Amino acid sequence: MVTNMRQLIASSNTLLFFTLLYLLLLPMIGCGGDIGMDMNPEAVQSNSKSMLIVQSDGAANTEASVSHETTTGRIQRRIVYDSRLSLIVEDYMIFESAITKLVESHRGFIAKSETNRRYENRQSGTWVARIPVENYSEFLTAVGQLGFAESRSENAQDITEEYVDVEARIRNNQQLEQRVLEMLEERTGKLSDVLEIERELARVRDEIERMQGRLRVLSDQSSLATITLSVREEKAYIPAAAPTLGARVSTTWRQSLSMLRQAGEGCLIATVAVVPWAVLVGFFAGVFYVMIRWLWRVKR
Repeated sequence: MVTNMRQLIASSNTLLFFTLLYLLLLPMIGCGGDIGMDMNPEAVQSNSKSMLIVQSDGAANTEASVSHETTTGRIQRRIVYDSRLSLIVEDYMIFESAITKLVESHRGFIAKSETNRRYENRQSGTWVARIPVENYSEFLTAVGQLGFAESRSENAQDITEEYVDVEARIRNNQQLEQRVLEMLEERTGKLSDVLEIERELARVRDEIERMQGRLRVLSDQSSLATITLSVREEKAYIPAAAPTLGARVSTTWRQSLSMLRQAGEGCLIATVAVVPWAVLVGFFAGVFYVMIRWLWRVKR
């Protein structure tokens, strides 16, 4: 009996020992399983592929962005140049001959010219030249050497956005025109439907022609610069310099005398203008006075 009890206790102790050992090793086995999962080659390879895909997408996006910027950079800028130049020359006839040759040498043309004669046979005129944009700066430099540039103004307007927009609208309307033509060929129904399609086709074609006209105007304005020259003839012209004290006093004295002369002339003209009215008023005043005296005597 005692032997059986001892065997039962020994078995219980052994079972308890293995149970405690299992409980102690269980957390370590779980951590090992987690580590094994993290270090799984397939998982690492999958994560690497994901990273490569993300990097590849980023590189593709960057390349697309650069490609877009490059494409945008290829857009031809459309600039409208409009300049005005006031020129003083010694001999207008020489300038007239020189400007014609200068415009022709720069592959341009004279759009407008007007010549006027002034006091002492001096001449002046206005010239409007259309010059290709690539020769614009060279022409301005050359024409400035024909005389003294009294004033100069330049204006540049960027019409690239409008030009590209009109081109895109023309393409879209041309595609719409093609679709309407296909509908017209396939339509076999009522006459009213056919007429409606033809009206739409006429509207689209009218829109295309109108936008093509606008595109031609923009192309002409951006391909040829406009230079307006105001020219006058001055013999032995001396550019104005900063006035000295003596010159300022002399100028002020002449201006005062001129104003005094103008005031005297104004008074003389006013007197001449008043004299006829004064004679007329005096005549009627005399008649009125005689009538009053006559009535007064009759009453007495």
